[in-house]
Amino acid sequence: MELIQSFFSLFRNARHIWYTIGKIGYLAQLICTLIGILITAVTVIIAWRIYQKAGKDGWACLIPFYRDYVLYEIAFGNGLWFLIQFVPVARFVFNIMLNVRLAKVFGKGTGFGIGLWLLPLIFRAILALDDSAVYRGPIPL
Repeated sequence: MELIQSFFSLFRNARHIWYTIGKIGYLAQLICTLIGILITAVTVIIAWRIYQKAGKDGWACLIPFYRDYVLYEIAFGNGLWFLIQFVPVARFVFNIMLNVRLAKVFGKGTGFGIGLWLLPLIFRAILALDDSAVYRGPIPL
């Protein structure tokens, strides 16, 4: 009889442990969601500022394909270059070219462009908040 009671007490304690673990999981999920929302908001603010520095409408960074069109227009002068991103290997090469050109049209060097490609959130924040980064117009191919 004692063996049966101790067996059932394991289940009672296990239920309490799983309940506690579940609460910790919900808290972790909430924290991760809030961090994700914060990163998204910062990314939108940075992109909005870059678009405004280039003389474009800031809201353009919110619309998926139009965002790419305007970004290519800022860097290359012709937004239709964004269509190249639908070709897999060419997308990789043009993404590097886009970031290098984006750095150059704002008066930065090739190294800064590589930084834009490797660490976009950090380098785009620098580009958006740096007063010395002034849009100089697109560089033709």
